[in-house]
Amino acid sequence: FYTKGLMLCEETKASIGISNCLVGLGSAYYNQKNFTKALAYYYRALKISEENGFIQTMANALGNIGIIYYDQGDYAKALEIQTRCLKLDENLEDKQGIAISLVNLGNIYFKKADYAKSLDYSKKSLEVATEIGAKKEIVQASTSLFQTYKEMSQFKQALEMHELYILTKDCMENEENQKELIRQEYKYNYEKKAAIDSIANEKEKEIKNGEIAKQKAELKAKRNLQYGLFGGLILVLIFAGVIYNRLKITQQQKQIIEKQKELVEEKQKEILDSIRYAKRIQDVLLTSQSYIERNIKRLKNS
Repeated sequence: FYTKGLMLCEETKASIGISNCLVGLGSAYYNQKNFTKALAYYYRALKISEENGFIQTMANALGNIGIIYYDQGDYAKALEIQTRCLKLDENLEDKQGIAISLVNLGNIYFKKADYAKSLDYSKKSLEVATEIGAKKEIVQASTSLFQTYKEMSQFKQALEMHELYILTKDCMENEENQKELIRQEYKYNYEKKAAIDSIANEKEKEIKNGEIAKQKAELKAKRNLQYGLFGGLILVLIFAGVIYNRLKITQQQKQIIEKQKELVEEKQKEILDSIRYAKRIQDVLLTSQSYIERNIKRLKNS
């Protein structure tokens, strides 16, 4: 995620984001004991921070670089870096940062067997940490003082620092336990509420699903009714069309029959007229039957 963040910050040229992501990547590699890569990222962050005047990021980078040199046993380099870091913390008036830088310097001087300076820096660290109530820094400072007093054979002071260490650590653990209890209580309440909400949501979902199913059924029934009405209307229209077509055909057939009848009657009239006309002609040309019969009788009598 730091790598993704670094890429986005580089694309948008967000210098403060770039330096912070570089510090984050350095810390990730430090936790993996890859000091080479950790230093590379810390120094890149330091360079960008110096160019842009990001004092807080400079202090963070320097503090982490100093810790790596301390872990590697390069106490001279660690001392130089942590001293620079302390000055930046003082300029920022970052009391927590000051307490951390002071105890880190105390630890370096302890490794260099300069117990007087180790004692001085660790005491100052404890004073600042106590002032702001920084328990983690109190634990670190009291641990450093315990080791220094022990080496200096000041066992009473060493015991006091050890007791302070135990007391503060127990307090931190109690606070953490209390926080854990609160987290668990919130988690329980959240899960309980989530379960209740889930049940309520399920019931509400069931009701909504029932209503939706009912609406769908009603809609389907209405749609089926509409389809039925449309289907019936279409059938009626088809039936009406068929009847209209049949009536039209019947009417046309009737008209044809009437025309044929008229034609037959006309032909029949023409034939009858022809027959009558032929009969008149025949009557004119032929001797009448009565005339023939009279003459036959007359011949017989004579």
